Amino acid sequence: MKLFIYFFCLIVFLSSSICVVHSLEPYCVLKNRLNLINNLYVHFVQKINFCNMKEIELIRGELWIKRPNLFYCHVMGSQESFLISDGKTLWFYVPTIKQVTAYCLENIISNNVFLQLLFMSNTNIWQDYTITQKKDWFYFKSSYDDGKHIKQFKIKITDRGIIDQFSIIQENKQHIDYYLSNQCVNLINQDKFCFTLSDDIQLDDQRMKF
Repeated sequence: MKLFIYFFCLIVFLSSSICVVHSLEPYCVLKNRLNLINNLYVHFVQKINFCNMKEIELIRGELWIKRPNLFYCHVMGSQESFLISDGKTLWFYVPTIKQVTAYCLENIISNNVFLQLLFMSNTNIWQDYTITQKKDWFYFKSSYDDGKHIKQFKIKITDRGIIDQFSIIQENKQHIDYYLSNQCVNLINQDKFCFTLSDDIQLDDQRMKF
């Protein structure tokens, strides 16, 4: 589940934070490009590889994002699932077993270093990463090797705000790539990000368990 949150958080944080440090110029360029996006719909393909680059998992789906904190992800196929943020609660729903897990969005952020990095406009956090730009690619590399930081991540976005790819390299050498297509930035109705809990769905409520 957390792999889908990474992409969501990167857009939300970079689009809303303030660029104040000259040495972070590539970050400012990226922020300005992401500021072109208020609503986002894309098709995505997620590929997960280990250090030997052997593909171990392939996932397809659709993604809707509405700033500042609304998110709807539909994973297709035999392992169909939905990940929905209504701004307060993060719902993870698996229709095949009629079960939904509810998380407090704020708690999810506060218990994850990567999500703190992406949601909090704290320049000290960003100083833990070296940020560089090469054409439409923006690279983030951790200054630490402590297992608490995402080792590297990168995003490819054009000067028109079109996001093509997003990648993460974790400390365990796991490599996660997202390939995006059919991007649309039309207005998305707020109702898209509501989850309705019906009587036939079992609720696992984790909102008070942090």
